[in-house]
Amino acid sequence: MTNIIRFIFPELIHMKWKVFFLVSVLILGQFIPLLSVYATDLSVDISASPSSGSAPLNDVDLTAVVSGSATGDITYRFDCRNDGSWERTITTSSTSYTATDLCDYSDPGNYTAKVSVERGGLVFNGTTAIFVQSGSGLSVNLSANPSSGSAPLNDVDLTANVSGSASGDITYQFDCTSDGSWERTITTSSTSYTATDLCDYSSAGNYTAKVSVERGGLSFQGTTAIVVFSGDVALQVNKLARNMSKGQNTFGDLITAEPSERIEFQIQITSIGKATAEDVIIKDTLASLLINKGNLKIDGVSSTGNIFSGLNIGDLSPNQSKTITFEAEVASQESFTFGTTNVTNTAMAYNEKTASTDAVTLKVEKKGVLGAATGVSTGLFTPFTLSLFGSLFILFILSYIFLFRFYLFNYIFPNLSQVKTERDLMKAIAKIKKKEGRIQM
Repeated sequence: MTNIIRFIFPELIHMKWKVFFLVSVLILGQFIPLLSVYATDLSVDISASPSSGSAPLNDVDLTAVVSGSATGDITYRFDCRNDGSWERTITTSSTSYTATDLCDYSDPGNYTAKVSVERGGLVFNGTTAIFVQSGSGLSVNLSANPSSGSAPLNDVDLTANVSGSASGDITYQFDCTSDGSWERTITTSSTSYTATDLCDYSSAGNYTAKVSVERGGLSFQGTTAIVVFSGDVALQVNKLARNMSKGQNTFGDLITAEPSERIEFQIQITSIGKATAEDVIIKDTLASLLINKGNLKIDGVSSTGNIFSGLNIGDLSPNQSKTITFEAEVASQESFTFGTTNVTNTAMAYNEKTASTDAVTLKVEKKGVLGAATGVSTGLFTPFTLSLFGSLFILFILSYIFLFRFYLFNYIFPNLSQVKTERDLMKAIAKIKKKEGRIQM
């Protein structure tokens, strides 16, 4: 033992062997964490359907897809809120499983759903985000037909369409001029009702019709504008849009979009009266979640005017139309919450004698992040255990090299030299004895 200690420590202290030892450990140790990546042989991806919506968001499906080299049956555990309470546990041989109608979210907020899978002694976790936005359990949309015309404008229909999660019969109350006097009240189970020939407007002016609906203890109101003009001058506005980023070629009054997509708006103004509409001005109210990108055109010809402060398009004779187009960009993702946001853009055409408006709605959807795996394998070959075993193995090899070198130079090589010396000495002694024997004879 004394010889071993005497030999090893001088070698370790020697700069050449000290540098060799440290560099070997550091270089080889860098490859150990890489081994853990290839040793992770179980993973899972989770997704939710739907992944966003208005509260209450019920009957959400969670789908887990397993991959990796592990074999055997798979145990799936689903947790709708990542609170440690498993809503469903199932064991199957399938690498894909959907927990149908599993999760209900009654309140707005950001939720995290989790899945844990076990297979072949390994465990892996995955999560996905679910966004529930605040939303009314009752809403209504009101429209008028016709929405504009010359005075007297009689027999105007008001149509109300109800939506939302509230249930039960609906009570509709219609007010032609929003003066607090209900011209019609009716209770029905239908989510759509038309009050036919309800409103009469004898004089020119801008009117606001109103509807109030009650259902399941909730109430909601909606309004619509009605323009009644004097004389024979009348304008009609039709506003549409198309999603350029999605390659849409046709215009519509309700389109879908995502943040940062490019939208083209089209406004068509038509003189529907018997007389010429003079000095018609078109003005657009750009929503705060839209960014003007210019390219303003009148009947396909570029214009340097400002449609947001008021663009004079001249006179329109009876039945004459002009079309204005311009482009805008939906605001970036940071401006929206997860889910769907309605962005309304309104245009108005007017002169000294009449006015008319129309609007188009963009349904902007900000999608959540799906299938974000956050777990790691918890089997034997984890990054920690691999690094530990690898370091010990390297130390073992280096120690073996040093000890083997010590053994060679201190036992094998010296012994071989000593044996040869002893053999030569024995031969020499034998020769001397042989010569002495001859002399005595």
